[in-house]
Amino acid sequence: MQAMPGPIKFRSVILVEPMLDTRPGSGYEQLRTRLVRSAHKRKDVWNSREEAAAYLRNTVRWHPRALDVFTVSV
Repeated sequence: MQAMPGPIKFRSVILVEPMLDTRPGSGYEQLRTRLVRSAHKRKDVWNSREEAAAYLRNTVRWHPRALDVFTVSV
């Protein structure tokens, strides 16, 4: 984002998915495949923020403070 023309103003960046080495032979191929499959299966539409927060609290293993920031800012 910072390499794009013009200033991009933001207060923070929240990384959710792990950053993996994408080079062939890096040893992460199986993990990357598993993470991509999981991401495709993951629910991403809810009827309300409250429903989304409840779903994430019961299915995602995040630190509670990180989950609070995520569900409030979405």
